[in-house]
Amino acid sequence: DNVFDEAPDNTQIYEKAVRNVIPGVFEGRWASVFAYGQTGSGKTFTMMGSNMTGINAGTADESNLGLYYLAAQDVFYLANEPEFRHLTVGASLFEIYGGKLFDLLNCRKPIKCLEDHRGKVCFPGL
Repeated sequence: DNVFDEAPDNTQIYEKAVRNVIPGVFEGRWASVFAYGQTGSGKTFTMMGSNMTGINAGTADESNLGLYYLAAQDVFYLANEPEFRHLTVGASLFEIYGGKLFDLLNCRKPIKCLEDHRGKVCFPGL
């Protein structure tokens, strides 16, 4: 767990909070990155990067890439290593906003969060 103020850029946050969980995924562990904070605190900017939000949206600006992008670089780098080439990479990205869940890889389609009879939480269709 980490808490950051406004000083670090996304690369520094990635190095401190995310990079070390990526190798574990290739050893059978699960990994999640969760950004929490009030509206306007920078969660989307941190996760998506400066080229996906605000004034730089849609540009080729790579000055402050998001955690999603940085993690994907490391995941695909490791997936290309000989010992992991037999693996298939899959990912889901969702947002919780106003008590509702949205699939960020499917045009923000609403998704449901359900609990099965064993208490396992699942997201059908995600």
